[in-house]
Amino acid sequence: MNAEKIKKIHIVGISLGAVLAQDFANRYPEAVNSLACFGGYDINNFDKKMQKENHLTDTNDAKGFCFY
Repeated sequence: MNAEKIKKIHIVGISLGAVLAQDFANRYPEAVNSLACFGGYDINNFDKKMQKENHLTDTNDAKGFCFY
């Protein structure tokens, strides 16, 4: 991303790609503009602190969607 001077990206992941997309978004949140996951599973359910930080209270502000 740095070599191409890309600051933020949109990520879509399906099945195992959904898990990888979530991991990337958790590691580099400043680089993610939006996240859409289909299939896979919620990797944040193992880390209660991260799950609470990533929880959305207002769906109008949602930048990521994960469907399992």
